[in-house]
Amino acid sequence: MTLREWNFQLESNGAWKFNVVVILGLVAIIIFYSVKYGFLGIKLRIERDKLDYSMRALTMGVSILNHSIKNEIQKINYLTEKTEGFIHAGQTEKSLQAIEQIHSVSAHLLSMVGRIKDKAEDILLSESQIEVKKLLAEVILPMQPLLESRSVEIIWKQVEAGDLICDTIHMKETLSNLIHNAMDALGSRGGIITLQALKAKRYFIIEVKDNGVGIPKDQLTKIFEPFYTTKKNSHNYGLGLPYCLSVMRKHGGKLDIAETEMGKGTTVILQFPIQRYVD
Repeated sequence: MTLREWNFQLESNGAWKFNVVVILGLVAIIIFYSVKYGFLGIKLRIERDKLDYSMRALTMGVSILNHSIKNEIQKINYLTEKTEGFIHAGQTEKSLQAIEQIHSVSAHLLSMVGRIKDKAEDILLSESQIEVKKLLAEVILPMQPLLESRSVEIIWKQVEAGDLICDTIHMKETLSNLIHNAMDALGSRGGIITLQALKAKRYFIIEVKDNGVGIPKDQLTKIFEPFYTTKKNSHNYGLGLPYCLSVMRKHGGKLDIAETEMGKGTTVILQFPIQRYVD
């Protein structure tokens, strides 16, 4: 018996060589559509989130502008009533002073409207140097009739004589918001708002203190949230403090509730980097 060697020969037509091309083509298609549309929809979700964020920012920005305009119009209304009273009483000099205050408020209002893009998108600073006392005076003067009508007294406790480097429009609006909040905390009975502006080691500090109702502890973590408000009033949108906080952050500073106690009042402080204060 003779055993013969078994021969097995596998032949191919060479089509397997094209598998590499097919695989590379599929990989290229997957990469292309992953980059264009996002892997498993991730990019689509990211783009949608960006759009939602932009819309929320736009809505909040316009609402903040609306909130600011409301405050300025309220001042104009009070000043107009005062002017009318002065005219009827024959007090020409006081009438002219009130009209000058109306011009000041109108100019501030026009400046804010002219910078609607900053409010609607992001706060962009246009910085200049202004005397601290002048800054505070220009905020308080147009509010004087409103303060008087609510039996509110402003006390200047200690104010440094130097200059502050800041965006004066945004800073006036910030201080105006804080004083309005303090007035609301005082309510119809009136009270005292104390202002301080002093130099510390690392910061220049502006302090707004009232002897009003105070802020409940359970609300302290929420008051900086957009659209959150404790005021039972359809004209309050809960945008004042978030806006003020954004302005201070843009200045490299901080806004804090330094102290608050129910029935005794609240102290709010603005902390600027010391480099922004010029002796």
